[in-house]
Amino acid sequence: MANFPFSPDVERTAIVLAHRPEGMIADRVLPRAGVNKREFTYAVHDRQSLTSIPQTLIGRKSAVNQIEFGSRDIQSSVRSFGLSTVIPNDDERNAPAGNRPSDSAVTSLYDLIALDREKRVADIVFAAETYGTNTGTPNTKWSTLATSNPIGDLKSARDACLKKPNKLIIGKEVWSVLCTHPKIVSAVHGITSDGIVREAQIAQLFDVAEVIVGETWHDSAPKGKDAVKSWLWGKNVAFLHVAQNPAANGGSPTFGFTAEYEGRRVLNRAVTMGLQDGIEYLVGEDVRELVTAPDLGFLLTAVIA
Repeated sequence: MANFPFSPDVERTAIVLAHRPEGMIADRVLPRAGVNKREFTYAVHDRQSLTSIPQTLIGRKSAVNQIEFGSRDIQSSVRSFGLSTVIPNDDERNAPAGNRPSDSAVTSLYDLIALDREKRVADIVFAAETYGTNTGTPNTKWSTLATSNPIGDLKSARDACLKKPNKLIIGKEVWSVLCTHPKIVSAVHGITSDGIVREAQIAQLFDVAEVIVGETWHDSAPKGKDAVKSWLWGKNVAFLHVAQNPAANGGSPTFGFTAEYEGRRVLNRAVTMGLQDGIEYLVGEDVRELVTAPDLGFLLTAVIA
């Protein structure tokens, strides 16, 4: 099979940019911030720079207190992620009107790339080592409905954050327990019977801008074995303060962000195959997920059995 150089595919790049993989929350948890080069510098903030009160009083003839911000610059670089597939020209020519196999192929490729990114972000955000000492475990797991206290546990975790959190990240398994927990239902609806609450009601109860539920899963079984459904967002919950528009340098302090270089894109090239040849489509992006201020988050681990 003869291969030719890849060329930018502007039309299908637009399709992929407009595509929103269902159920993925990585971009809401660690939002993207553009960087100009593959190698870049980002700022990491320490606790003291975020909380200490400096001397601001200026005497009539004294010098103004000059501040050195307590952040340090870290060198990093984006990593490339991508997948490709080949569409025979004969398939494209014989497809029903308005249904191009190449369009479906590039969005399906990006769904898989996004699933991989979702796992990377979940592994970072739900890892205890990310937070240093900002972690805890409920005395009683919330799945023990009669004696657990998710309201107290969540309030303590929220108040332990260095800065008021604006996001509460919850995995699907935990959410299924939390949204019907008797103490939560009673606090929201004022009833002690069975009920259910929604994300917006939990956000209001704990005074955060949004509750984000991770609902994605992957098949973790070895190839050829029966499927094993493994949730990407496990049995932890995290309070985070994430800047609305993070930047690698010069932006507001944020728990973390995703450095993005050039953005997601589609490339194509002709390939020799069969009687009619075909087109190989490559979908990719250059990103790096980073935690820049772990003190702006708190992780509760193993909250359910």
